[in-house]
Amino acid sequence: MTDEIRKSVGLKELIEMEGNGKKFKYKGYDCEIKRNESMGHLCGYLELPFQKLSDELLEIPHGGVTYQKANDNGNLVIGFDCAHEFDRLPFVESQDDCYYTYCDMSFVEGELKKMVDYLEKEGIR
Repeated sequence: MTDEIRKSVGLKELIEMEGNGKKFKYKGYDCEIKRNESMGHLCGYLELPFQKLSDELLEIPHGGVTYQKANDNGNLVIGFDCAHEFDRLPFVESQDDCYYTYCDMSFVEGELKKMVDYLEKEGIR
């Protein structure tokens, strides 16, 4: 989706266009984006074939890593959410839109890619 399209539609239409999730591989890493069903914000997840994390990696995504859990494969899944101060929560009616920014699917995908790029740059695999 282009920036022009993103800017030309309202939040409700943008959410409908984005959908509620996306899975993709980036440089061999499994990435996933999921929409929170109750508040409507997006969360990004990255599956790692190791269990130890550097402090630098934990600070890369928007708001820092807020989720860490081993999956059934024994890999570590880390994630972050877009429900921090000044993040727009689409399904929450009480927010004053002029002070909050919606972190869209493109933004979350970019944050996941930044995390993978960091791992690649540091030679961590």
